[in-house]
Amino acid sequence: NENSTTRSNFSYEDITEANNTWRFCLNPNSSNYTINVDVEVDANNFSKNFYYITDAEYVAGATTNISLYLLNDSLATPTVLRVRNKGQTRLSDVLIFIQQYDVGTDTFQTIGMGKTNEEGEDVVYLNWYDTLYKFILVQNGQTVLISNTTKIFETPKIFEIDTEITYSFDKFRNFEFSLTFNNLTDNFILTYVKPSGLVEEGCLRVIKRTALNDTNICLTCSESSSATLYCNIASAGNGTFIASFYATGSWFLLDSSNARITC
Repeated sequence: NENSTTRSNFSYEDITEANNTWRFCLNPNSSNYTINVDVEVDANNFSKNFYYITDAEYVAGATTNISLYLLNDSLATPTVLRVRNKGQTRLSDVLIFIQQYDVGTDTFQTIGMGKTNEEGEDVVYLNWYDTLYKFILVQNGQTVLISNTTKIFETPKIFEIDTEITYSFDKFRNFEFSLTFNNLTDNFILTYVKPSGLVEEGCLRVIKRTALNDTNICLTCSESSSATLYCNIASAGNGTFIASFYATGSWFLLDSSNARITC
């Protein structure tokens, strides 16, 4: 019966620390599923880390590979992430995507997640003082806050959400994203998040357009559930520059003053 619903629960635990991959197989694989997955990863001499997939639509035959990162105990400090609204009400079930700056790729990649409890809090392990972090908060499938870039110096790390504000994120194939240009740094900045936590590739492409042709300036991609990507055009000279967001096989051109500039 195509209208029927079946719910199944699976669990997996490996305490040998010999496996670095795990996989659930859904049968029949010709069907579509809605999946929720909570992942906890731990190992000797490393702090535990968490990842959540929430109400994700699984399409028959699809696969998703998630990189799970662990922080060495010598670098890890337990840190409370606390989420409140303007009235200081505790907000539960808020997903927190934790992004870490990667110097080599000049991007912020998701390295773990938090999920608030009834007290509006979760405990995660972060590298204090030395690492740059950004945090993306998702409530009921909607992005409600993207933090500024910060280093962690204390606990708790408090996030305040104004629930009356409508946040201006464009939607594209179950992604939410913001694409802007910074006049001071000459950077196009793409921040995207897949609220379900499923990992799919997101890319920032910038071209320089002339009457004769288009020249590629940047194509920066991330295979992460959320990322912040940059493209600097300071050395590209004068012209018309167009930025576009690419995700899972389709181009999306944001043709606005924020994404198209002439200089």
